Amino acid sequence: KASVGAAVSGAMFSGCSSLETVQFNGTVSIGRSAFATCKALKTIEIPDTVKEVGQFVFTGCTGLESAKTGILAESMFNGCTALKTIELGSSVTEIPTNAFKGCTALTILSLTDSNVRTLGSSALQGCTALKRIELPETMESINGYAFVGCTSLEEVAVAGTKYVAEDNLVYTADKSTLLLCPPTRQKVEIPSGVTAIGEAAFYSNTN
Repeated sequence: KASVGAAVSGAMFSGCSSLETVQFNGTVSIGRSAFATCKALKTIEIPDTVKEVGQFVFTGCTGLESAKTGILAESMFNGCTALKTIELGSSVTEIPTNAFKGCTALTILSLTDSNVRTLGSSALQGCTALKRIELPETMESINGYAFVGCTSLEEVAVAGTKYVAEDNLVYTADKSTLLLCPPTRQKVEIPSGVTAIGEAAFYSNTN
């Protein structure tokens, strides 16, 4: 068990393979790779006091099963292959590049109660067990490569005014651009009003 104070420096506990729990005490900042490859960590809850987080903080924490946080950074949970439960606080407005890349145990991700506005490049890349994702009405920007390698993805739900999902296909609100076709789809009928197809719309579709 580790009990940490106001600042956790970069790589401070990196590679501590026996570390099972972390207690944050008024922590304000967590440095780059602070807990990377701490393979015995099962759950993590980052308090609202934390205002700054570096990249790769929990990268390679292969035993991590659940995470609760009000802040995200690039590659924060990259390679957390046991991660099944993610709870994001209302202060999270972006899922950054590679944030959950390679989280191969994640099957459902619901963001409907969040304030996420942006889904970054490769944010969920390689989440091979992900079957359903629910995006909130606050969503303003979806990077076309966010779902690359999500080979089990079947269902996509979108709320709000920027995007629309019909038959689990994601379009811009005016339905002029097709942004995403789930990789599990074997047949797609594109509406006549579609004039553009996103560059990664069919990126992982091999069917």
